[in-house]
Amino acid sequence: MYRTGQIDCGPAPWWSVRQADLESLKKSHPHLLYRDFQSIVTGGITMRTDQSPFNDVRVRRAISHALDRQGLIEAVSLRGEATPAIGRGLAEWSLSVDQLGAGAKYYQYDPKEARRLLTEAGYAKGFKTQLTATSGLGRDLVDAAQLVQGYLKDVGIEAELKLQEYGAYMATTNQGKYEGMGVWAHHWRPGPRWPVVWEVHPDHLLNRAMSNDPKITAMLKEQRRTKDLEARKKIIMNFQRYEAEQQYYVYANSNMLTGSWQPYVKNYAPTRASTTAVVWPPCGWIGRERRKPSSMTRTTWCLVGLVGLGVLLLLIAWSFRTMLPYGVGAGGPLPLGNRRYHRKRAMVTGPNVAGNAQRTGYKPAGPLPTGQVTVAVLSVGPASSPRPCGWR
Repeated sequence: MYRTGQIDCGPAPWWSVRQADLESLKKSHPHLLYRDFQSIVTGGITMRTDQSPFNDVRVRRAISHALDRQGLIEAVSLRGEATPAIGRGLAEWSLSVDQLGAGAKYYQYDPKEARRLLTEAGYAKGFKTQLTATSGLGRDLVDAAQLVQGYLKDVGIEAELKLQEYGAYMATTNQGKYEGMGVWAHHWRPGPRWPVVWEVHPDHLLNRAMSNDPKITAMLKEQRRTKDLEARKKIIMNFQRYEAEQQYYVYANSNMLTGSWQPYVKNYAPTRASTTAVVWPPCGWIGRERRKPSSMTRTTWCLVGLVGLGVLLLLIAWSFRTMLPYGVGAGGPLPLGNRRYHRKRAMVTGPNVAGNAQRTGYKPAGPLPTGQVTVAVLSVGPASSPRPCGWR
């Protein structure tokens, strides 16, 4: 739809273009506008850390070692980098992997070390579990989930892949209502404190890992009470290092995205400082050179116009019918639709009854009392004030 001009911005999440489609799109549509930006969103593996075997930190570290983050980038997202709890797009708050201290080693792809940790935790033969993902966020997430399934199998973890419809995924897995493990595609990042609040606070609805670490809870309270920016930043950095050691979530990558939009979309560009990584700025607008409506749009509007015109004509006819003048005669008010009858009646009941009857062929039902004259009245006013008019 984007190639044919039916939508204004890129079709992928956050109004971007899939990296796999980017090169061909630039060749076929060089007039479109493009801008790269590092996502503030993270992805990776979530686990029910309140249940066995994921309540053992050695198992969580083994899963992190089993994950080939660079392989995921090369096979699916094509561009990006490994990320801690805060997405790499928030460069002033996010640590690179080599800055994570003791937790940095768990970001290394090391299947041998993963099997050693599983053996140490009592799972020398591995274990079986469930891996939940959704197909509602595009094919890339499904491809990533299948790769993760293969990485886990290499270290002895048999994960059955379960794909959910997006609505069901958001109502269950996204809120921690799942078994085993899950693959998530994004966490919204309006600011650096949100991962701490959403993902690891024991009382938060989006704590998918069901983690409850008193040390992290204390960090959360402290950073929310700290007004000094540099002191608060230090707390956030320490949180990332501690989370990397505990691996409550096995974070994978923050991808490089390419936003794209039509030339007639004015005052718009991707921004990292938003809930969904890319937004329509409040002052953006559509330029006058916007494309002409498609044939489907024109047909739809024609049908709507015809229906509206028909309804309008019916309303006019109905209004005209109810506002027509009424004739008032000896027999009471009669509709103007019987005007010819009124004319005949006025003529035959007037002073020259015989002459009128001869001209019109109308014969009264019986003789009228001497001197009585019946007059047909055509009036738009009330019946109490008739105006004699004969015919018009």
